[in-house]
Amino acid sequence: ADGGTCTINVTFTPSTVGAETADITITDSASGNPHTISLSGTGVTAATAVTLLPTSLSFGNQTVGTVSSTQTVTITNTGTETLNITGITTTGDFSQTNTCGAVLNTLNVGQNCTVSTSFAPTASGGRSGTLSISDNAAGSPQTVALSGTGVANFSLASSSTTTTVSIGSSSVTIPVSASAPSDFTGTITLSCSSGATCSFNPASIFAGQSSTLTLSSLGTSMPNPFNFTVNGTSGSQTANLALSVLFSDYALSATPALDTITAGQPATYTLLVTPSNGFDKQVQLGCTNLPVDATCTFSSSNVTPDGSAATVTLTINTVKGTSSSPPRRFLPPGGTLPPAWLLLVFMVVLWGMLRLHRYLDDRRVAALRRPPLWSRAVSCGLALALVALLAGCRPGSTITTGTPTGNYTVTVTGTLGSNTAVVRTTLINLAVT
Repeated sequence: ADGGTCTINVTFTPSTVGAETADITITDSASGNPHTISLSGTGVTAATAVTLLPTSLSFGNQTVGTVSSTQTVTITNTGTETLNITGITTTGDFSQTNTCGAVLNTLNVGQNCTVSTSFAPTASGGRSGTLSISDNAAGSPQTVALSGTGVANFSLASSSTTTTVSIGSSSVTIPVSASAPSDFTGTITLSCSSGATCSFNPASIFAGQSSTLTLSSLGTSMPNPFNFTVNGTSGSQTANLALSVLFSDYALSATPALDTITAGQPATYTLLVTPSNGFDKQVQLGCTNLPVDATCTFSSSNVTPDGSAATVTLTINTVKGTSSSPPRRFLPPGGTLPPAWLLLVFMVVLWGMLRLHRYLDDRRVAALRRPPLWSRAVSCGLALALVALLAGCRPGSTITTGTPTGNYTVTVTGTLGSNTAVVRTTLINLAVT
């Protein structure tokens, strides 16, 4: 409002040594908008400042219960006044010694001292801690990040870290043993990483002993190789053993991808049964989705790859198309006369008898004027019977046989002889003209 005021408080925090400038811009409804206030300042070295090098230490792997070699941090007074150190401490599985006490924990401008840090893990796995320096410098306490990995004081091993089994196997056994220094006396409990179904016999061992791992619930959909980890736990320590299971498997492929033939001709393909990871089991070959009246044959329907791909000739035999019509029938399929035809015959006979009776009464007149009535009755009956027979005469429909023309996709299957649930497939194309 008129005559009103507000206050802007400005602070300066230089990020570097030397002069710096900036502006405050006020956008308003007064004349001369916007209004600008210029700012300036000079960054100088703090009276008390300290620099730590390096700012983090990593000790890598270290066996539980042992002490690592030392790593050093240098503390330097980078200010313009005396630096007074009031404390140097570490946390976690880390310890320190320093030379700062030799100068009474007081560093003149430009003077330094060192801190030697070591790592002694009390448990396996990632370990972390902090080196802290308390002093009269800005930002006290200054810190250095410390890290390392504890390694169990025992180890697990197997006679082979990679085991090969045939595809379709449901389980596999793998020996696991433990070893440790003579002063290690703990019990080691065995388990598997997530995703693996394991059992151990026995479930716990001491250093120098072995256990039999049974890996079960193997399936054809599992990755190949299947990688998993065996864990041995004793107190706060855990040792890991990486293991792999390779599945010996096979794959089908065929050439050419498409064969074009005329109905009645054979189509020929070359089929490969390719093994992997030393597969050497019998595979039974077959075909599905064949065209009508077509059959497939193999030069060998059972093949066993022996270190390299097995080659088989696949032939699809087709049948040339033919058409035919059955002879005309004078009786229905059952072989009997239809009821309507029988009724017609009865009526003709009745009519003929009536006409014959009249003829006998008037035979002289009939004889003079027209042929005998019985002759005409018989002729009419025969004619009507012929009409009925012709009406019952029916031709059969045209029958077509053979492989129809068209494009077909045939599935070639390879079934594992020792486990019919394991089936590998490939597709081939057939054009019949």
